Amino acid sequence: MVNIVTLVKQSPDVEAVRIGPNGAPDLSAAGLKVSDYDKNAVEAAVQLKEKNAGTKVFALSLGGAKLEESVKEVLAMGCDEAVMLTDAAFAHTDTAEKARLLALAVKKMGNVDLVIAAEESLDSHSGQTGPRVAEELGWPLVAYVTDNLRLEGKTLKAEREVDEGIEEVEVALPAVITVLESLNTPRLPALMQILQAKNKPKRTFSAADLGAGEIKPTLARPKSEAPKSDRKGIMLPNDNLEAAAEELAKALAKEGVI
Repeated sequence: MVNIVTLVKQSPDVEAVRIGPNGAPDLSAAGLKVSDYDKNAVEAAVQLKEKNAGTKVFALSLGGAKLEESVKEVLAMGCDEAVMLTDAAFAHTDTAEKARLLALAVKKMGNVDLVIAAEESLDSHSGQTGPRVAEELGWPLVAYVTDNLRLEGKTLKAEREVDEGIEEVEVALPAVITVLESLNTPRLPALMQILQAKNKPKRTFSAADLGAGEIKPTLARPKSEAPKSDRKGIMLPNDNLEAAAEELAKALAKEGVI
């Protein structure tokens, strides 16, 4: 029997993010959803469960009051249980603190053999969470898994992407892996699976439950601004395409584009 924890992040829907008049991202119209890349990690965990009898998959997520809405989706995909870390103290945690808290949750859960994380998240793209959790747990890390992920007893084997090509690796459990988007195509849950997800067990841990002590992020983000882009507003004549193309080439050359 293997117990797998897959890390799930609730991220803003980046396609709905707009830039406000002051140049800062406006999240007011952006809803929250499971990070698209995390669905690849969930799919990897569920596929391992389907191929290895007795395996259980736990979705572990840290977030706010609406976290339960997101974990329902991964429960419908095939996770057996959700563990949610919610506490007002978590509101301004940086990546390092989040990784520490996730690792504390894995330790508290006990008997975890494998942690699967996405290679990066939909919003920050830092690629830090999986490696940091591995460091906090003191477990080996296999990053950039892209194909042929499988379990053979208490040994995990996979192919991963490296600069020189594809590398075949194996590691004894417990371990942490990060997976690439190319590993799989996440499934779309059927209506019955969505309905059944409502009845799957969910646990919530606070900072006190984890014994987290003082939560003090070391990284602050003072502001985020989009680069300014002023349009030239140049109109080219459309009655003579050759002349318009020539004018366009001159304008681009003047700007140093060509």
